[in-house]
Amino acid sequence: MLRFDKRWRRSPPTNGKFINALIPPEAVEDYLSLIRRLSLQGDKKHIFEVFKQTFSAACGEAYYSSTSAGWAE
Repeated sequence: MLRFDKRWRRSPPTNGKFINALIPPEAVEDYLSLIRRLSLQGDKKHIFEVFKQTFSAACGEAYYSSTSAGWAE
C-alpha cells in the first residue's frame, strides 16, 4: 500500500496545474511519465483512474471518477 509523507497532503494548487507545491516537481513528472507510458498499453482512462483511486486512498482523500481520459490525466 502507498504511504505518503503527511506534508504532501493536497492543498489548493498555487500554479494552476493542480500540482501540490510541497511535492517536488521532479517526483510529480516522474510519476506522470510512468503512468502515461503504462496508459499506452491499455484503456488510458481506466489506467489513470486506477492510479487516482490508489493515490486518493493513500492520502485519505475521496476518489472521484473523471468523465474522460483527458480529465483523468
